[in-house]
Amino acid sequence: MALPRDLQRAWIRGTILAVAAMAVGAFLAAGFVAARYEARLGQMARELSTLRRQCAQETAGLRERAASCEERLRGAAGERRGGPR
Repeated sequence: MALPRDLQRAWIRGTILAVAAMAVGAFLAAGFVAARYEARLGQMARELSTLRRQCAQETAGLRERAASCEERLRGAAGERRGGPR
């Protein structure tokens, strides 16, 4: 049984509008998700930068401490040998 031409056009128009509304909804949802994702990536980048700076500071402190210990060991070894000649 064939649908009347006006009903067929209305059905096609309704289907096209529904598909268009779903596409718009999908784009809005994707934009929202992308915005949240980008915000989280920015936060993670800031945290990583902070951790790298802290690591660099700790490394510098440990190198200074190692150099100081090395100097003390050299001084102690020289005293045991009778001092520098």
